[in-house]
Order: sequence, then structure tokens, then C-alpha cells
Amino acid sequence: PTRVATGTPQPAPQATAPAAVPQAPVVPRRSLQPGMRPLVVAIDAGHGGQDPGAIGLHGNREKDITLALARELARQVNATPGLKAVLTRDADVFLPLGQRARKASAAQADIFLSIHA
Repeated sequence: PTRVATGTPQPAPQATAPAAVPQAPVVPRRSLQPGMRPLVVAIDAGHGGQDPGAIGLHGNREKDITLALARELARQVNATPGLKAVLTRDADVFLPLGQRARKASAAQADIFLSIHA
């Protein structure tokens, strides 16, 4: 192919290959040995109830976004062998931080993820 920019045909520049998108590393599936328990991931959807958190330009409330994200993350965690998700809240309710932490501790959580937007 050629292009005309100065009145004289010039070869078109060769298209470069698109940059490779980095791939997430493949994590081997963890098989549970006898006596082992799954790793517990406590997922805390920020805000809730009377505390809406931030409110976006179009009226989106942070508490709704964080709950939707937490539910989807829990679905993905539970679909991964060797992992188990525990939500600190699964409804539009307000829980003080101490109560959220106690729920995670009661579930013997190995990690506590607090989602905010």
C-alpha cells in the first residue's frame, strides 16, 4: 500500500504488532490435603445502611457498588479450590468496623479485604 502526502507516492509505514498485554501468572490450584482447611477470605463491602459513602454524579451510592463488588468477588473466591469467602455484610445494613472485624475473626479469616469506591 502507498500513501500520498507530498504528491509523490511513498510506501506506507509497516504496521507494528500491538503491544502484548501482560498475562496474569498462572497460579497452581491448591489441593487440600487431609486435615487442611481452605484459606478464608473475609470480604468487607464498605459503608451500608444509613451510611451511603460517596455519591457519584448520577446518584450511584458507594454502599451499593461495594456490595455488588463484594458479592462478585465472593463468587469468584468460592469458585477457586482451596479458598472460601465470607462476607461481613450481604445486605444493605450498617455494621461498625469492630463488628466487621469480629465477623472475620469468628470465621477464622486468613485475610480481610475492605472494598471502597
